[in-house]
Amino acid sequence: MASCGDLNVTCRLCWNDPKYRADWGCDGPAAAPFMEIDCTSCNGMGDPDCSVCSGTGREDIRDCPNRCARQLGDPFLTAYRAWPDLPPVPGGLNQQANIFVEASQYLKVKIDEVLDAKERKK
Repeated sequence: MASCGDLNVTCRLCWNDPKYRADWGCDGPAAAPFMEIDCTSCNGMGDPDCSVCSGTGREDIRDCPNRCARQLGDPFLTAYRAWPDLPPVPGGLNQQANIFVEASQYLKVKIDEVLDAKERKK
């Protein structure tokens, strides 16, 4: 089950309900976005040349968050778990694939955003 802020995308509801599956993008992109996030390409900076957001700094979500998380989750979690233990010497951080380092940094930002949001709700 994925829960995204105030949006409660619940897999138990969509398993047998074609309307939920279509609305939440379970089987392919939803017709309309059901969530919006900071652009993952320009980090929400609104770069006019950004191919993802065209300068808005926002990115529409039309695919099931749970499906997306499963596709990306393992590499991100692996990268995040290893991040603090990578020494900045040859054989360590300097020789990691770029995607590994980028995934680690991206995941840290997203985890911090979730923790900050939870802290603000207290």
